Amino acid sequence: MRKLASIGFIVSLSLFALFHFIELTYSSVFITAALSCFGICSLLFTLILLPWRAMLPPLFMLTAALLIMITSAEVQPALFFSEGARQMRALLVMLLLIPMVGWVLKQENYIVALTGFFQKQLQTSKRFYFGILTTTQISAYFLLFGSIPVMFQLLQNIVGAKKEDDWESFKASALLRGFSLSTLWVISTPSLAYVVTIMKADIVLIVIQGTLIALLGVVLAVLLFHFDEKAYSLNITEELKQIFSDYKNDKQQTALVLEFCGLFLSLLAAIFLMNSLLPFDILTILPIVIFSWTLLYFLLKRKTVQLYKEFRQYFSPENGLPMRAREFSIFLAAGFFIYSLNGSGWGYVVVEGVYSITKQVAWLNLLWFLPFTVPLLAMGGLMPSTVMVLVGGILQHIPLPYPPELIVLALTTGSVFAVLLSPMIVPAIVLSGENGRSPLKNSLFSQWKFALLFYICTQAYIQAIVLF
Repeated sequence: MRKLASIGFIVSLSLFALFHFIELTYSSVFITAALSCFGICSLLFTLILLPWRAMLPPLFMLTAALLIMITSAEVQPALFFSEGARQMRALLVMLLLIPMVGWVLKQENYIVALTGFFQKQLQTSKRFYFGILTTTQISAYFLLFGSIPVMFQLLQNIVGAKKEDDWESFKASALLRGFSLSTLWVISTPSLAYVVTIMKADIVLIVIQGTLIALLGVVLAVLLFHFDEKAYSLNITEELKQIFSDYKNDKQQTALVLEFCGLFLSLLAAIFLMNSLLPFDILTILPIVIFSWTLLYFLLKRKTVQLYKEFRQYFSPENGLPMRAREFSIFLAAGFFIYSLNGSGWGYVVVEGVYSITKQVAWLNLLWFLPFTVPLLAMGGLMPSTVMVLVGGILQHIPLPYPPELIVLALTTGSVFAVLLSPMIVPAIVLSGENGRSPLKNSLFSQWKFALLFYICTQAYIQAIVLF
């Protein structure tokens, strides 16, 4: 039964993606109906594949969506099922194709080469901490959540058998803070691409603004580490000098570093170029660019056999795409929930109510509260990306007197807080699986000071833009 459900999920989701791209150039009633059908089938197959606990979030959203449909005269059942199944179409296709970027990073030891190349610059605790924060964000551009275990294993290889609690605290805080900051500017993050699209924000401005705010976050993280380090019982700088004394730079390392920089810049440039040339939104452009860029890499490197192996592994019913059924089920269910909220007008009522309250106090506005919606819901087990999609899906139909880039920044800072503070979401759980510490210790107990400091600084920027 499970194998049949896995095959059904792979086939239905693949056909969903295929018909999505077909409809971009040729639209018909049949194609639209087929898209809805494949979306519903994909959702049903994910629910069969999931254990009962993992089923709770999508079932909760589906139940809520159905109740809204039943109690609201504005939401017609036929449109609810057809439109709801297609609500997340571009995001789902992006989720399907975005892991292909990670295939490229697996072909060579790019991250190891970066560490070896810059080893002379990494021989103090603060520089090394800065290097981890930066490298984690860059690797997240290719690997998303996968950057955490990859970077952790790299640190394990560098540090070796050192298992002191100070070392574990050092690694955990750097990785979690680095990954959280990536959600501000890494446009390959599906939730960021989705919010940028629905809010009609300028993608170039979003990336520049997010990069600058992330750089501010890196400076704050290093500053906070400077004070935390004083409580450490070991001298990390001296240990790093000893560790890196055996490292040697060679021509192969230099070549890999240059190749990695070229890959990163070429992907970024291709996204910006296609965004300016093609008449599609960024959610549609990203999968096209990623697929073409990945294919071109393997062809130029003459690694077609490896590309075939990656495809075969990814679409394997045993341990491929069905392993991500939980992720897809949540976004498919979120489509129905968002459609019912917007169709019934309930979402507008809630946000308008909050907005009306904020207008009663001169200095208070919605942007003060928006970042908190993501971590509060994430504490209940929802992924930050899901919360951003839900909140963004509601906000898109509500005229707010703020630039869309500020609304996106408020939501992405909320995503930063969720990654830092919630022990129930993927980053903290993955990190705990690697270092053996509790998710609560890795996240909330260790990161609350940085999250508070970052909130104060980002709100100072946001409110200054609103006022002036």
